[in-house]
Amino acid sequence: MRFFVFCLLALVVEFELFAQCGCSSAPIFIPSMQWLGAADNGLVPKKNLRIALFYRFAASNSLREGNTKIVGDVGYQNTVAQVIASYGLGHYTTLDFDISYAYRRLEQFGFESSGYGFSNLGVGIRQNVFESELSDFVVNFGFGGRMPLAKFKEIESYPIVIQPSTGALGIFAMLYSQKSFPALGLNLALLSKADYNFNNNKNYHFAPSVQVSLIGSKQIFENFSSLVELKGDVRFHDRYHDTLYSNSGSRAFFLVPQLNYKFEDIGLSLFGEIPIYQHFNGQQIGSGFAFGVYINWVINFNKRRL
Repeated sequence: MRFFVFCLLALVVEFELFAQCGCSSAPIFIPSMQWLGAADNGLVPKKNLRIALFYRFAASNSLREGNTKIVGDVGYQNTVAQVIASYGLGHYTTLDFDISYAYRRLEQFGFESSGYGFSNLGVGIRQNVFESELSDFVVNFGFGGRMPLAKFKEIESYPIVIQPSTGALGIFAMLYSQKSFPALGLNLALLSKADYNFNNNKNYHFAPSVQVSLIGSKQIFENFSSLVELKGDVRFHDRYHDTLYSNSGSRAFFLVPQLNYKFEDIGLSLFGEIPIYQHFNGQQIGSGFAFGVYINWVINFNKRRL
């Protein structure tokens, strides 16, 4: 069993939803930070390349104020596809690259709008800072940066929640630890993430946020395991030309069950997201259901040398 025991501060982002009446907002946009997808167990071994495909679909049809569902005609869909490449520079160092593409669709008050395109290009590095084979305990730290692949458009005519990119440079960091109990085939984890965006080309600042996840996994068969994640997400207020938006900021908890299967060098994960608590400042689109798939393939370049 593995135990991720620490917090990676994640400044995730919130967006004011400028719908046709400009009356609601939603924390929809999440930066690409799939370094440690729930199927991952740590760093990539030296001279190994892991290529991962990540897909997530989320939908919501409710407006919320505080923790109460309110009357409102809204439909929102958010689809994100991502390619992540991780290479083991050494036994204790991994270099990560990722690129993401998004398609978002909004229906509100009889109007429909959509946006799509490449979102961001991310580069990060992770390093083991502590490892004990006797206790099966490890601590990793990582940091990196993110570059937008699309310009941000005028928010008065183009709703923020359908734009594929923040249009802003960003930085992120992570810190986690894990504890394993191999004899039981059981893993526990506490993971936190941090993400921060600078002002974009329209002088819009997507707020920082903090995510913390408590993860438990259990090996069922030799190549099959189940995982449950309890994820907490705290988001702060956005700013536009240094003006604070009242319809931004939230606190939410999600239950994320997952099934994992490994085919030699290929891993497959299926997951869902269930909101169990959500509280929004002002009036925003609530969180709905989400599901996704994560596929990763490991190439060992050490094997290719005779």
